[in-house]
Amino acid sequence: MFGVIDSLTGAAWINEADAKPDVSASVSSYVAVAQELAGIPLVSERAVRDTKVNLLAEVQRVLRLYFGRVLDDGLLHGNGTAPNPTGVFSFAEEATGTDLWSSVHAAKAAIVTAGGSPTTVALPPSAIVAEEARLDAQNRPLYDGALTAYAGLEVVAVPAMAADEGLVYDKSGCYLIVAEDFVVTPSRDYAPAYQRDSVALRTSGQFTVGVPVPDASIRALSGVQGAAFSSAYGLGYDSESGSPATQKAPATRKK
Repeated sequence: MFGVIDSLTGAAWINEADAKPDVSASVSSYVAVAQELAGIPLVSERAVRDTKVNLLAEVQRVLRLYFGRVLDDGLLHGNGTAPNPTGVFSFAEEATGTDLWSSVHAAKAAIVTAGGSPTTVALPPSAIVAEEARLDAQNRPLYDGALTAYAGLEVVAVPAMAADEGLVYDKSGCYLIVAEDFVVTPSRDYAPAYQRDSVALRTSGQFTVGVPVPDASIRALSGVQGAAFSSAYGLGYDSESGSPATQKAPATRKK
């Protein structure tokens, strides 16, 4: 549970020696309900007994990737109807733009106007790679290496996002709530495992995402699929100013 100050009222300009006015606070509570994510994968006993195979490391890797992806999908897209979590796309207002650049700046402006400080842009890997592959009017790469910052924000890749999705957020106002971290409990007595000469790995955890003041903390992006729109017409970004360049495209690149 988070305590949220919805509004403050009462401050005023006063003359010297006047009594200072009281400021009233309107306070509410924000409750984030964690939901359980669980599953029981089976691992062959023969593979467990094979000392030539580092099965533990492989199982850990696969479980981490699989459950992590399912967790991300739920925290992004969950509809909030139990047992599904409430995903951020169900309540984050949309910032509209014609392409990635304008959408991100619209989101930044909206968050700042509401009192937040945007820190991060989360994008699907396809959008990040498309941006990294962009060329300027002379067919030179816009970026020397990986895209780690964009429009003054840290870039985070989120594989669970769809190709046209994106988020800008203030990470100080967005919380991953872990009521119970993933616990893996092995069992050979679980009936399906016994029947198949396997080990059952009961895996479960309880999670949700908390954004007590969404208006000042997070925005969904439109126009993400248009990440490479400007470069298709020969426009790029000025490497010194970080703003869209104004060169016109060569005739061979016009569409």
